[in-house]
Amino acid sequence: MSVYLYAIVAGACQIDFGECGLPDDGQAHVTTVPGRGVSAVVSKYRGPAVADLSRASLLRFLAVHQRVGERAMAKRPMLPVKFGTVLATRAEVAAVMEGWQPRLSAALRELGDAVEVEVVATWDLQQTFTEISRQPEIVDLAAKAAGRPAEESLTTRIQVGRLVKESLDRRREDYRDRIVRELAPWARDVQANSIPADQMVANVALLVERTGLDCLYRQVHRLDEACDGRLTFRCVGPLPPHSFATVEITRPCVEQIVAARGVLCLGERTCEREVTTAYRRLASRCHPDLNPDDPSAAARFAALAAAHDQLLTYLRGQPVQADPSSAISIVGTVEEERTHDLSRAAVEKSLLLSIKRSGSGAIQTTERERGRDAAVA
Repeated sequence: MSVYLYAIVAGACQIDFGECGLPDDGQAHVTTVPGRGVSAVVSKYRGPAVADLSRASLLRFLAVHQRVGERAMAKRPMLPVKFGTVLATRAEVAAVMEGWQPRLSAALRELGDAVEVEVVATWDLQQTFTEISRQPEIVDLAAKAAGRPAEESLTTRIQVGRLVKESLDRRREDYRDRIVRELAPWARDVQANSIPADQMVANVALLVERTGLDCLYRQVHRLDEACDGRLTFRCVGPLPPHSFATVEITRPCVEQIVAARGVLCLGERTCEREVTTAYRRLASRCHPDLNPDDPSAAARFAALAAAHDQLLTYLRGQPVQADPSSAISIVGTVEEERTHDLSRAAVEKSLLLSIKRSGSGAIQTTERERGRDAAVA
């Protein structure tokens, strides 16, 4: 039976979250797998692969995943784990806790007690179009097109449409920049997320200390008043800090790693420094700028760059070496010199871990809005 991962929490702890996990409509028993200074929030998993879920099931699973994350956040400082992360056994989860403990502990210390708040601003799109249509340049062009046959006025109407879009985009960008500028002083970090609908002006994620949440909400109220009804604001949160630090655990593609090693002419054991040295040596021979008469140079250089990126991603996703007496990870030139086994057998058994910023997508925004909004009038 597989194990589903929701979050990494600070401390070696045994916590029983009850029956709230995936996949059975939030009925799986959620507990922790304690490690050395960190613990994983998990449940047994008998469900289908996330990639095989229908959209309706995907949304339902995501809602459960996020609810468990919020429960974990209420108990301990936490790192979210990417939605859909499943490992083979609890022993494999424990190995992750041990192998990447320095990196996970460092990330938890850096986050501290900060949480994520999303500030979403929307506008009345029809009202905005009406205001834009009154701009003198657009009025003049529209007047030129009025009353003329469609084929004669086509170019003018295209110009009108282009000006309207440019004005709309400019207004949205100005509003977004203003929102970020006025809210940033109340946050440790800010990320402007994707905008999935024309009615949305801004979707901004902020990393905020729990003690500073009330100050942030008051500032959103002030911003709302200053906009004088032109925008409608909504605060969503507090949430786990998905946009600023999400743990991703993946299994490498063996064929890609073996092929990349061949492209760079590397043996089965190598390190970051050797990968970069090999890339630079080969790039100096096949760079398109140095081979203007070779039509294959661009493709060979692109393959070389891709192989370099794949191998560095693989090496940097490996367990971190640490000083056993201090639990501080070895970084910098020492880590770059550490030799790794890139044989087929070793790659097949390996897991990779990274901690990434991950912008919110439309699905995440939709689910976060369900019952967890702190309304801002």
